[in-house]
Amino acid sequence: MGRRSDARERLLEAAVELVTERGYHGVGVQELCNAAGVKPGSFYYLFPSKQQLVITVLEKTWENTMTYIIEPIQTSSLNPLQKIEEFFMRTYHLHAYRSNEGKPVLGCTFALLGGELATEDPVINEKVREIFSFITNYFTEWISGAYEQGLITISKEDIPDTAQALLCFTEGTSMMARINNQADIFAKMTASALRLVGAK
Repeated sequence: MGRRSDARERLLEAAVELVTERGYHGVGVQELCNAAGVKPGSFYYLFPSKQQLVITVLEKTWENTMTYIIEPIQTSSLNPLQKIEEFFMRTYHLHAYRSNEGKPVLGCTFALLGGELATEDPVINEKVREIFSFITNYFTEWISGAYEQGLITISKEDIPDTAQALLCFTEGTSMMARINNQADIFAKMTASALRLVGAK
């Protein structure tokens, strides 16, 4: 049982790296197995399908996002606007760490796979939409807190649309970081994100 668990984890780690770098169609089962050191015949014993592996990649990436970005922000003493700023800076540092190791800046795994498979795989698309709703909820919480503390100029009625706009801004920033292989775009766009939410 221990070996099966180890093989599954190695396969998941390989998928997190390769699928995020090249997309769903850019890497096949054989290559994933080779990268993980797993026999191809074992793949469907470990995961029922490539689709299920990618859903697990999305879940693992969201788990990491919670661990390294969201939870430290939520448990901090930062004010709501500072939490938005910290979201961008923590995202920057994660991508900068990869870049400093000579690896490409990959941007957002959720947007990459959601965009690639939006009209092709409703199951994966629904998982991406679910994760984006989680992120939007945190943005709504922070923007609402900033409104209550008088830190922003937007009206209470505009908070849901502003949270959605912040998600779109974040994903656009992620895409530009990937296209330009430039992690510091996240840091540079922090001030613009604060302006978007109406920071005073």
